[in-house]
Amino acid sequence: MRTTRSSSVALSTNEDVVSITQVMDMMRALQENVAASRSEQERMHEALVASQARNEKLNRVNEELRKALEGREERAVGDRSVPPSPPRSFPMPFSQEIMDSVVPANTCWVS
Repeated sequence: MRTTRSSSVALSTNEDVVSITQVMDMMRALQENVAASRSEQERMHEALVASQARNEKLNRVNEELRKALEGREERAVGDRSVPPSPPRSFPMPFSQEIMDSVVPANTCWVS
C-alpha cells in the first residue's frame, strides 16, 4: 500500500508541475498581451494628439474664414448704394413726340 501512496503522490506532483507550467505559460501570454496593448495605446494616443492638433488648426482656419466672410458681407452691404443689377427698361407707352410736347398749364383734362 505504501507504493500506491508514493505513486499517487508522484502523480499529484506531476499534475502540479503541469498546472504550474500552464499557469506560467498563461502569465507569459498575458504579459505579452499587456505589452502589445500598451504599445497600441501609445500609438493611439499619439494619433489622438496629432488629430487634436489638426482639429485646432482647422478650427483657427475656419474662424479666420468666417471673419473674412463676415467682413466681405459687411462691405457688400455698405456698397449697395448702387443697385446690384441695371434698372429695367420699360417700354414707352407713348411715342417720343408726344412725350416731348409741352402741354399748356390751363389745359382742361376730360375724364
